[in-house]
Amino acid sequence: MKRPPAPVGRLGYPQLTDEYLESLIVHEDHHHFPQTGVTVYCLVVKNGYSVTEEAVCANTANFDPEVGKRRARRKAIDALLKLEYYLLRQRIYENDKT
Repeated sequence: MKRPPAPVGRLGYPQLTDEYLESLIVHEDHHHFPQTGVTVYCLVVKNGYSVTEEAVCANTANFDPEVGKRRARRKAIDALLKLEYYLLRQRIYENDKT
């Protein structure tokens, strides 16, 4: 299934929306370490780069696997956003030099 192109901002660069970030993801997976409150989430993007993040529950008696999964995924999306901000800023810098 082909994904829609990213919305373009005023300067002609992609807007870094959640929809755009989601369009970059080609594979994702998560793992909960048994008998712990630790969940790790991995996003693989189109260029093959992997972004991983974790969520930790301080009290394993209160651990909810869905909450751990959701929090770890959100943190991975936020880490991807930081990388995309850097890449976008680099593109702007390179274009301004020319």
